Amino acid sequence: MTKSRFPVAIRKKLMDSVGDFCSAPHCRVRTAKFDPETGKKISIGDAAHIKGARGPRFDASQENSERHGFWNGIWLCGNCHRRVDQNTKLYPTDLLLRWKQKAMEDHNYQLGRPAPSYPGLDLRDELKRAKNFLGHQLPIVESFNDMIFFRSRNSGYAIPEDTITRVAQIAIGSYAYSWNNNNEHWCFFPDFHRRQAEIIRLLKIIGDYPPFSVSRIGNKTLLNDAHEGKGDSLVFLDPLAAAMFLYRNEWNRMNDYLNNYGSDDTYNS
Repeated sequence: MTKSRFPVAIRKKLMDSVGDFCSAPHCRVRTAKFDPETGKKISIGDAAHIKGARGPRFDASQENSERHGFWNGIWLCGNCHRRVDQNTKLYPTDLLLRWKQKAMEDHNYQLGRPAPSYPGLDLRDELKRAKNFLGHQLPIVESFNDMIFFRSRNSGYAIPEDTITRVAQIAIGSYAYSWNNNNEHWCFFPDFHRRQAEIIRLLKIIGDYPPFSVSRIGNKTLLNDAHEGKGDSLVFLDPLAAAMFLYRNEWNRMNDYLNNYGSDDTYNS
């Protein structure tokens, strides 16, 4: 064990406290399976620091025992661990603490209860709602894709005026786009609803940045789109660009999830 990692016993406690599931509410993928040959679990999850051991969200006032203790850890899948550590402003300490608490509460609630069922919901209707939710935001995603794949680094990326307007309408809110049970695109099925909530959370963060939160005239809002890495692991230097990239990735993740929901591949994999 290195000084930046949790002890093995704490790591196991973090995994067991949430039933092996990723604690990110919009993810919740299973991170372990039982291997009958070895009699042990095979895990793809990570014990992540809420207040970083060295880098993300580091708190110099923490004692070392507290820094590597159970209450400063959260169990995440590898993808979510990477995202929260590369984008600390979008995933602050208080948010991760809420994720941890909710994941433990949900796991404990299931004790002695059958698997949840939703007899009052029409899943086909919920799936249609969820797909319409994504379709309504497709112009935003396409615009953000232009930023990601923009080739000229000399002048920055010009955010289109209609993208600014659409983000403001959805994220900042109006009667037509309120995110509650009056919205025709809002889902009640938890698997869909959790993903929607995270996408709207990111969109609201984007909506708080000046290019979206103030009135602009013409198509002149330039964004620093410089980045490092490749694929879904890109790291943008500008915090707004980073938020836009994360939003685009979460939209794609939900889109892939919905497109494969209930498919034969679910049972054949």
